Amino acid sequence: MAQPDIVHPIPFNVGEAVIEPFWATGFHTFSTWTVTGAEGSSARVYDRWAMVAFEWVTAPSDAPVFSLSRKMTVDVSDYNALTISCVLPAATRLVLIAQTDAGVRKTITPDGDGSTREFSLDLAGAKTLTHLTIECRSEATGTQQGNFFWVGLENTELL
Repeated sequence: MAQPDIVHPIPFNVGEAVIEPFWATGFHTFSTWTVTGAEGSSARVYDRWAMVAFEWVTAPSDAPVFSLSRKMTVDVSDYNALTISCVLPAATRLVLIAQTDAGVRKTITPDGDGSTREFSLDLAGAKTLTHLTIECRSEATGTQQGNFFWVGLENTELL
């Protein structure tokens, strides 16, 4: 069984760090993520210059359009939230699921609006992140597309 990757947060100010820089082609680790599309979904998730892009034409109503999942070991003891920067189409939301030493943390984001936004997940006292799943769910019809720019950590008390 493969060992999870040890991920070292990359601080960019006193209260924030990046753990997955999807914008940095050649530096990010998108290839280590498991991408799963729902049966009947036309979802495509792929590495694109300065982002990880996703698109679909048909989306299931009762399951994620797609999910990204990765085992990792990340020291999150200096942070209290996990954040993702992305563009989500209207009527589309993410389910963020973090497995930690303190248990599973989960949130459902508000619907996207086609603009770049950041969505956060409260880590509620966790010290180590061991697995992250990002599910994309949508009621949008027709062709949809969006992007992931980065996954990071925040200490909201320092911001």
